[in-house]
Amino acid sequence: MTEIHLEYLGGAFSKVPDEENAFGHRNASWNINIVSKWKDPKETEINLNWTRKLSEELSPFSVGHYINYNEDSTEDIVKSSYNETKYKQLVKIKKNYDPYNIFVTKF
Repeated sequence: MTEIHLEYLGGAFSKVPDEENAFGHRNASWNINIVSKWKDPKETEINLNWTRKLSEELSPFSVGHYINYNEDSTEDIVKSSYNETKYKQLVKIKKNYDPYNIFVTKF
């Protein structure tokens, strides 16, 4: 039941400067979204491991992450989603508007 979505990112998407919004890596040609699905709870670990392995194998061809598609985020994944300046801005906003981490993120 797993799906792998390939989204073309060229065109108008790539014309907006990276610095002008929170969405990073506008120079990427494609976005890949791996959506793992299964019914049997006993299969959770095998499906998660398969998805993580596929993501790792694709990482040499990647420039970062689209954080809204990443359920399994680590701090490193979150940081790789933005340039350093943008990441620092988002950390500042997060601390100001969500000091109790109600909207759980790894900032």
